Amino acid sequence: MAKKHGLKNSAVIVGVHRDGSDCPATGQDAHQYTPSGRPLNRECAAHGGRIRFEVRCDCGHVNAAGFKLLAIEQKALHLALHRGALTVTRVVDDGEGPTLIRKTLTLAS
Repeated sequence: MAKKHGLKNSAVIVGVHRDGSDCPATGQDAHQYTPSGRPLNRECAAHGGRIRFEVRCDCGHVNAAGFKLLAIEQKALHLALHRGALTVTRVVDDGEGPTLIRKTLTLAS
């Protein structure tokens, strides 16, 4: 699924049923759920309900996420990495005072 040189990569977020089949999460055919997470769609319930979301990039990368907001963040990060390396800076307080940690992320890391 490699892209031709010069074209932008794209990724989609897909819900996944317990049996591994796709669970429509958006659009007209989206499977609806109760606030407690119980499927309202009979077909979805027959597949075991939605257990996770996946980010599927056309470069072949697949990243699983437990909930949709995490999948949205992973998609944004992955597509940003296609545009170049990112430097992530974090401040961590280990009890002895704040420490600054910098890490450069690439698609290989």
